Amino acid sequence: MRTVNRIVASVVLLAVLAVAGLALFVRVYFTDERVRQMVLPQVEKALGRQVTLGPISAGLFSGIQVGSLAIREADGKGDFITAEGFQLKYSLLPLLQKKLLIHEIVLERPQVRIRRALDGSFNYQSLAILQNTPRREKAPKEPAAAQDTASPSLPLALTIQQVSVRNGALIFTDEQKRLPDSTTAFSLDLSLALGRKPGQIDYNGKLELAAELRKQGKEGNISGTVRFRPAELAAELTCSLDGQQIRLSGKASDYRQGPTVTLD
Repeated sequence: MRTVNRIVASVVLLAVLAVAGLALFVRVYFTDERVRQMVLPQVEKALGRQVTLGPISAGLFSGIQVGSLAIREADGKGDFITAEGFQLKYSLLPLLQKKLLIHEIVLERPQVRIRRALDGSFNYQSLAILQNTPRREKAPKEPAAAQDTASPSLPLALTIQQVSVRNGALIFTDEQKRLPDSTTAFSLDLSLALGRKPGQIDYNGKLELAAELRKQGKEGNISGTVRFRPAELAAELTCSLDGQQIRLSGKASDYRQGPTVTLD
């Protein structure tokens, strides 16, 4: 019996030491500067946009906490997406092999600004991750020593499986004035599968929304669910305007570049 107790005690002690060691490793290794070096270059490359992050902290079970997020417009003159903060959740076991495997992103109170320009283009269409053919840019080669210094020593694997958005707001404006301006409260659950090359992405998402519409002095609201994947977007919506209520369902194909809409 004493032997069994000693074995159990040893196992428990080893487990406690392992957790304590990992917790210390996370706090010491995942500093603000190092996380920026690991995350920012890959995110900016995937989006083709400038990205800024707020203060960063890390915990063993809480993941990596980022105080704020801003993704700029393509011309850099305004914000495309902002968020009060977000969380990167990672797998614990890969840390033992000195690998950071981020599998989930949780965004807090993001604001997404969608704009249709006078030429009919949308501001999200230029995102690098949505391009059918990745753009290749030639960058000047840096000396090997400089490259080694700038690269983080811990590999980062962005195998993100889930994106969750809480208390989001989508602000839509149409410079053509054909569609009503709107502010939409939304929540999002998105499953992702990233390919080996930039631009290769498969996803399946569900968006719950409630929007306030404004056009020509009239106000209304719209609520419902939108489900989407690369080839198609499908929506079931309820619209209210001047006391009248309409239920709509429809689909849009090729919506990432030039949408074709079908309403039922």
